[in-house]
This record gives sequence, C-alpha cells and structure tokens, in this order.
Amino acid sequence: MNASTVTRISHTGFETTPTGRRLSVAGATYVAAWIAGLLTGPTTPAAAGTDSAIHEYYLQQGPAIVLQSSLIHGLAGAALLVLAWTIPAAATLASTRLRRSVIILGSAAALVSCVQVAFAVAGVSGAPHDEAGTSAALLDAIDVADTAKLVLLAGFAATATVAAAREGMVPRWVRALTTVLVVLLPLGGLAFLVDSAALTGMLYASLPLLLAWATATAYFVGRRAH
Repeated sequence: MNASTVTRISHTGFETTPTGRRLSVAGATYVAAWIAGLLTGPTTPAAAGTDSAIHEYYLQQGPAIVLQSSLIHGLAGAALLVLAWTIPAAATLASTRLRRSVIILGSAAALVSCVQVAFAVAGVSGAPHDEAGTSAALLDAIDVADTAKLVLLAGFAATATVAAAREGMVPRWVRALTTVLVVLLPLGGLAFLVDSAALTGMLYASLPLLLAWATATAYFVGRRAH
C-alpha cells in the first residue's frame, strides 16, 4: 500500500462536514467544561445545611464558585446550545417535529444553565451585605434549576438519539445508554429536592453517563453529519 493510498483512506475516514465539525467541537467542549469545573470547584454545602454555613461558603469561596459555575453552567451551557442546534441540522431525515423537539429541549436546558450562572454570581456578589437567608435561597434556586435542567436534558438526550438513530448515525449501545440516562437524570435531579441516599447515588451515576453520551453522540453524529 503506497503513501497516496494511505492518505486517501485516512482523509475519507476522518472527513466530515462543517456541521459535523461544529458538533464534535461542541461535544468536546461540553465534556471538558464539566471535567474542569468538577476538578477546580469547591465542595458545595448540603442544601439542608444551616443558612450561616451556606453564607460562609459564598463569602470564603467566591472566586472559585464563579469559576466553577462559569465552566459547568456557562461554558457547558453554551456548548449544549450548539449541540441542540447542530444535531437536528445533521440528522436531516428526522421529522420536522422531532428536530424541533431536540432544539427546544436542548435550548431550554442551556437557558436554565445560564440562569444558574446568574444565581451563582448574585450569591457571591451579594454575600458581603446580604443576610444568610438570602444566600441560602440563592443556593436553593440553583438546586431547583438543576432539577429542571436534568429533566430537560433527559428529554433532549432521548429526542436527539431518536433523531440520530433514524439515520443510522449511532450504534445500538448508544441507544441503550440513552435509555438508562433518561431514567437516571430525572430521578437523580430529585436528589436536589429530597434528602435520599438512593436518589443521590442516581445523581452521581448519571453525570458520567451524560458525559459518555455527549462524547459518543458528538463523535458518531459528527462523523456522519450531512
């Protein structure tokens, strides 16, 4: 096999469209933002903790809180918005209703994520002069938003996978992963509202599965995008 043949095969194997490249970059950004945020951010106090402990958290960890929120909510939210618009553009054989559902659910989840950044910034900037109850209320608002976002993400993952599967873009194991994810995300989201070890376990399990889904979907759909 000569050098020109190797070059041609390699080019064909990795060739994709502009939509596919945007999708791949968005998927990689989403995963990287989450990982970086988890590694650099402070430990969040329990929602059931005292108002004074939550207030102290905002006072002492302000810069780290804003940085983490900017990564896992801000940057990840922006990447999610790109995914919400590029997956339907790649999966052109899906119905108009299905592609619209992907866009709406993904965009709504991205919007909630951006709202969480606003809550985090408000908590940090207001901590020096706000009462402890205000800090606790803002942390609670972030948790409630997380619950809503995970429900929206479950719907987004389901519709996006169905749209991609109708064109044969994703393998069977990605569809199986999506099924598990759609169950775990809403149940895990309830852990922000209900003190339950079982729900918390589901929440912890859902995050790596979500990142695995984003990675796989961006890779397979990105390579086969129209």
